[in-house]
Amino acid sequence: MGEDEPCRLAPEEAPPGLKLATFSGACFWCLELGYQRVPGVITTSAGYTGGSDPAPNYLSVADGHTGHAEAVQCIYDPNECTYDQLLDTLFEVVDPTVCNFHDGKQYRTGIYFHDEEQQQAAAARIVALNDQLKAGTAPSHW
Repeated sequence: MGEDEPCRLAPEEAPPGLKLATFSGACFWCLELGYQRVPGVITTSAGYTGGSDPAPNYLSVADGHTGHAEAVQCIYDPNECTYDQLLDTLFEVVDPTVCNFHDGKQYRTGIYFHDEEQQQAAAARIVALNDQLKAGTAPSHW
């Protein structure tokens, strides 16, 4: 993927028996490495999501005019890892209390769910993390 080369689109659906999960937070290369190390993650794709440009590239996203975030999409086997484990990985790699890592909107933390079950799991995790922050028991690496 060159600086001015449009990204290839990640799949909209997972292959039979597998699931998709998409997350953003800090640089996608760091986040992607975290997911590549999770047993049960079959493949990862780094790219951009959440913006208005149908063909974003590194330069247009870095300029801050597309609204996209750097993100990682995982194809995973739900028999080998759970969505909660993928959420664990997100919050081990990024500190969601920091807004716009590296001074760029494209580095924001996000959870882009693909079904109702993921939406509910993400919402429950956010509530639990907010409770930890209020209680002063948030993870020490934040």
